[in-house]
Parts: sequence; structure tokens; C-alpha cells
Amino acid sequence: LSGRFAADEHDMSDAAKFYGVSLSHEPDDATIQALAFFYSTSSGDIDAAAKLAKRLVATTTDDRPSRLVLAIAALKREDYKTARDEINKSAKGTFTSLTVGLVDAWAAAGAGDAARADADLKGLRAQAGMESMAAFHQALILEYLGQTAAADAAYSETLKTDGPSPRLVNAYGRFLERNGRAADASALYTKVASNAALRPILKAGQN
Repeated sequence: LSGRFAADEHDMSDAAKFYGVSLSHEPDDATIQALAFFYSTSSGDIDAAAKLAKRLVATTTDDRPSRLVLAIAALKREDYKTARDEINKSAKGTFTSLTVGLVDAWAAAGAGDAARADADLKGLRAQAGMESMAAFHQALILEYLGQTAAADAAYSETLKTDGPSPRLVNAYGRFLERNGRAADASALYTKVASNAALRPILKAGQN
């Protein structure tokens, strides 16, 4: 009852806690197990969600949300091989195509395998509707790998192709600032200043 009330109040953390308590009393209840997993994931408690995910995949080996959480938990531990193994055990489908591409790319980047990360993103770009996301993550990964010039080119090209979105302007602006190019960051903010949706980002960047 407490779990339901917390969920109705959109308090994901308390909902996860109370459903977790319920599960400790009824460990074989599949419904409570699923709810505890859902609210642990929704509250951002990856460690708790991963423990529940292990129980879920014991009965449904290719459960997509569980495998994704286990992959994220592995990334958190910097265990990139396990992250890739977990996401590849997920049931196949559109959801999997997206998550496999992104998780694989970031896991490869974490392991320092730039070629594998690039190949994963190329595969993602080949999927209709995924081009923008792949291009954005290409820029982020190149920056993560320390390939500053290539990252700059990727950010710039994505901006030209997709236009200014809040996350892109924020990422590119911060990239420029981190690399000692405050004037370029300011010019970027000024260029897109007429877009009302970007004003909070621009205000933060210009302070």
C-alpha cells in the first residue's frame, strides 16, 4: 500500500524502497519483483535495479530492460566486456538495435577501442531515423577519446545538419569552453540566441 501511494505521488525512490520491503517478505511474487525493479530503475538506483535484474533474467533470459540495466551497471564498474555481453543477450528488435549500438559504442570507447566505437555508430547511422543521435554520440565519444579536432568537426557538422537543439548547444558550448575557446563558445551562444528554448543554456554559458 505504501509503495502504491508513493508511486501515485511520483516518489520513485520511496516506491522502490517500499516495494523492495514487500519483496523481502514475498520473494517469489513476480508482480512485486517487477514493480520493485521498475521503480528502482526509475529512481536511478542502478545498483539495486541490477540486483533485481539478475533475478529477472534467471527466468526470462532475454528480458530487455533487465539486460540494459545489467549493461549500465557493468559500464558503471568500467567492465566494458560484460556491458557488451549483457546488451547482446537482450531480445532482438528496434529497441535492441538502438541500445546495442549506443552501449556497444560507449563500451568500446571506454576500452579505448576507437575503431569498434566508430563501427558501432556507423551501424546506428544506417538505421532510418537514427542519424542525428548517432552523429551526436560520435562527437561525444570523440571528445571522450581525446580526439579534440575530430570532435570539434563532428559537433560543428551535427549543428549544421540538425540545427541547434538544447543538448547539442550545451555539449558543444561546454566543449569549446573546456578547450580554452571561450570566444568561440560565446559566438555560438550569440548565433542561436533568438531560439527561446535555448535561453536557459545560453544564460548559464554566458555567466
